[in-house]
Amino acid sequence: MAVHALVANDAAEIGLSQDALRIATERRLRAAGLFTDDNDESLGAFFYVHVSVVGSAFSATIAYHKLVVDLFNFFGIARIWSRGVTGTHGGDAD
Repeated sequence: MAVHALVANDAAEIGLSQDALRIATERRLRAAGLFTDDNDESLGAFFYVHVSVVGSAFSATIAYHKLVVDLFNFFGIARIWSRGVTGTHGGDAD
């Protein structure tokens, strides 16, 4: 399973990088039993994480995508679940 992380805007100013976000997300998902390093086992499913920082505000979204097949045997990727949050931060990535 893959985690695709994207940081935007002022995220670097508070020390948030794409790699740090990806690693933290994988760690949390693994602790919850939701992450595997085996792509065959996950059947191509992936998490997408996006964080945008502007000044002291942030917006974060996480979404779970997986391969689906419709009644006509067409394959595609569908967003199965997503959650977003906005707020303010204390000036660092922790």
